[in-house]
Amino acid sequence: MSFPATSILDDFNRANNAANLGGSWVITGFSNGGINANQLYNPSSGDNLVAFFGGTNYGPDCEASILFPTFVSGTYLIYARATNTSIGAETSYAIRWLSSTNTQLIRLDAGVPTVIASGFNAMANGYGLGVEVLGSGASVAVNGYLFNGTSWSNILSGNDTDANRITVAGKIGLFAPADTTFRLDDFRGGTLGASGITSTQLLRGAPRGIGRGLR
Repeated sequence: MSFPATSILDDFNRANNAANLGGSWVITGFSNGGINANQLYNPSSGDNLVAFFGGTNYGPDCEASILFPTFVSGTYLIYARATNTSIGAETSYAIRWLSSTNTQLIRLDAGVPTVIASGFNAMANGYGLGVEVLGSGASVAVNGYLFNGTSWSNILSGNDTDANRITVAGKIGLFAPADTTFRLDDFRGGTLGASGITSTQLLRGAPRGIGRGLR
């Protein structure tokens, strides 16, 4: 299965708005987001942006991704299979970019992260991040993807066999830092078709690190 396999849900092509992200987004935390030159941005330098797309549950097999026309260092998350979207109490899988030496696949349990896999991945203007969650049995496969300006590649993979693994459909969304200069575009995501194979078979590559995350 190629990534991404879903269509663009929001290309952010609408009038500039410094007070509201608009579209089908549900803002769950702090900044209301905004639109500038047909791209998503954060009009607040003091508040992070946390938003989930619409009221639809996708999955259980699902994916989400976004592009960074203008990248600025900070913490970014792309959520998938989120069953609780309350700020600070999220229950979800996500790819989390913290720095060029710390990109993670995590499971959030009421806001507390468990690291499923981690690695080293630089970001730059024109890059993108994505996450894919597969399987609803004893093992859930979580895959992270990087767009390098030309093509997508699988950069992180891990299996979640913990008792707290998330096995049902959920929301997709994003977390972006309190910074007015980054720009995001072309949010994709949705439910993936049934493949008829197990989550272990779906795992792309061996796990690259399992351990407890930090708050």
